[in-house]
Amino acid sequence: MNLVRALPDHLATEERLLAALGTDRRDALADTLRELLESLGDGVD
Repeated sequence: MNLVRALPDHLATEERLLAALGTDRRDALADTLRELLESLGDGVD
């Protein structure tokens, strides 16, 4: 399956998984994931 065809399904799945979280919880998750990426050397330039 190529990326163009897979992307809509992936985004729908992501939205379904995050739907249970409120704005504050989503923000906290984003912060945590950002910290994890930075700890692995994937900093934001």
